[in-house]
Amino acid sequence: MTLRMYLHKPKQIFICQVDLGGNQPVYPQYAIAIKNISLGTIGILKEGMTLLLGTAPGKDDYGRIRFKHMSPDFPTNVIHVSRFSHGTNDGEGHLVENSYITILEEFRVWAKVPRMIGAVVYKDGEYWGNVNSKYPPPCANAGTGVAGTIGGNSKLSVTFYMGNSFKWDAGVGVAGGYMLPLTQWQWEIGDGTLTSGTLTSQSITVDFPAGFRYVYLKAWGETYPAPDAAVPNVHIQSVPVFARNPAADLSTTAFQIRSHTHTFVGQEITAEFYQPLLRTDYPDGAMMMLWDDAISYDPTQRYHMLFIGWHNVDAATITAEETSVLHSTTLTFLDVGRRLELLPGFSQVIEYNANPTTWSMTRFPTLFYYFWFILFWHSTAIDVTEFLRESPDIMTMEFAILGSERGNLYDQCQSIAEKVRPDHHFTCHHLGILHIVRDPMIQDYSARLDVELDNWTENDWTSISFPYLRPSRLYQIRTMAIISRKTYIIVNGKNELEIIACRVPGEAPGQGMELLEVNEGITLNQTQLNMTEGNRYARLNSRYGMFNITIPYSRINYLYDISRMQWVKLTISGSNITERELAATFNNKRGICHEMSIQYDYTDTGLVRTATFTWEMETWGMPAETEVLWPDVPTPATLEARANARI
Repeated sequence: MTLRMYLHKPKQIFICQVDLGGNQPVYPQYAIAIKNISLGTIGILKEGMTLLLGTAPGKDDYGRIRFKHMSPDFPTNVIHVSRFSHGTNDGEGHLVENSYITILEEFRVWAKVPRMIGAVVYKDGEYWGNVNSKYPPPCANAGTGVAGTIGGNSKLSVTFYMGNSFKWDAGVGVAGGYMLPLTQWQWEIGDGTLTSGTLTSQSITVDFPAGFRYVYLKAWGETYPAPDAAVPNVHIQSVPVFARNPAADLSTTAFQIRSHTHTFVGQEITAEFYQPLLRTDYPDGAMMMLWDDAISYDPTQRYHMLFIGWHNVDAATITAEETSVLHSTTLTFLDVGRRLELLPGFSQVIEYNANPTTWSMTRFPTLFYYFWFILFWHSTAIDVTEFLRESPDIMTMEFAILGSERGNLYDQCQSIAEKVRPDHHFTCHHLGILHIVRDPMIQDYSARLDVELDNWTENDWTSISFPYLRPSRLYQIRTMAIISRKTYIIVNGKNELEIIACRVPGEAPGQGMELLEVNEGITLNQTQLNMTEGNRYARLNSRYGMFNITIPYSRINYLYDISRMQWVKLTISGSNITERELAATFNNKRGICHEMSIQYDYTDTGLVRTATFTWEMETWGMPAETEVLWPDVPTPATLEARANARI
């Protein structure tokens, strides 16, 4: 086991000065006039890079914002940035004549803040809804970042694949999720050397010398019509690549991991460093890559990668000893999923329209589009990682109208995922990949055919604890849901959504303390809703709470990933069975893991790791009973017949 960490020291690639022309700036701003370029050229800048405002080159005492682009609508000495108010925090700026602008070659997760002028909404401060809502940009999926030690040829060989990329096309229809594979794309590999494929191949293999760089995948979508045809409809994903040279090691070596957790949301790592980490070298928000050099490196895979994320907070320690004063710095890092929890989400509503003209309309009325819409237009998340198409429910379930309340960006996505029947989760893979996964504990028992990830026996676990909870928590669940479709039905001459309902355990409630009422579900039909809510009732009234299971980390392999929600079996037998709480036979019980916490014990003989899992035992229940709603809507039987006819 050889843990390696690379803490990114972003390169300054562009330096100039602010040119106010003797005028006082009026805030908010989204364009800055510049002069006296002393480093780099405009042509090397890419959207999403970090822009520092300061009293000297490299300083950010006047704020940090996101570089966007040069615009043909402005003079060549004016750069476009994320719209900012007056201040010096992230996303703010203080413009002073002759102050310095420094642009770093780095990419992080920013919020893209919308604005409203009258009744007109602009995304990211300046983008209109007309052409962008009808011809949205594509999604470039170039894979995840990679770090490793150079081989015998003094190179690191890496394979990239863009086959998960897609573009939007209304002509495909719901069966294809309104998406098609890309037809135009191009790789940019920096100082790498192609050993397989071309810059327009779907898969390429590249050799990199020692050092750090970004690889870019540029994807083109459906062409804008005139007069916007000259504007490129593109999306670019950046992929970090670090090749470690043992003879001149640029990775961080003097560190110890203090905490490491992975949940459905993503990962958080806290590390203590015993070497100088100057903020001028490693700015706030710097990227970190963690990997295990003891795992055999494969150019086509990322098995050895443990984490890719960004610095979030500091905690410094100064200790006075007899011989000296000892300093250490503790930094906490978050991956892309956990970063989305810290970014603002803004309330919005989108409605199906075959010819959209505003941001509140779309001709791609699937749930997957809604997720993409939030992630692309309200953040830079999918500029720095992959966003995969996986769940067929999310891909094809349609909506007539769908909205989100304000909150954080992660919760906005998760709130939509939880509305689907059966439930889904918006999750983040340990490599930082964003995807939407069906909750196996809620789906129909007969459909739970997924292959188990692992089987833990007495030879594997070292400790187990769990609560036994005989009293019920809920006495009833009552749920209302709309039928998934992109158009309304006509009821009494009015547009209405098709609404159905159910209750479990029926008219005679159970013995719990609480009533759970769910009013915003989205389902295909009544049968699916009833099955889902029956399983939910069984889950929330389970006899067992969460199991805490500790296992040596050596028992865990690269396939373990909390975000996949895969089944893991557990066996407790013989003398280990507790007399009251467990059945006499507790063999191969299935469950899913909600959290993995890794403990790092630094001993005289080396690093020892253990993993503690929060494990939920499988449950299932009787289907809920259909509940008849108000009489002025079609009956549940009629609605189900219509829904089944559309499946």
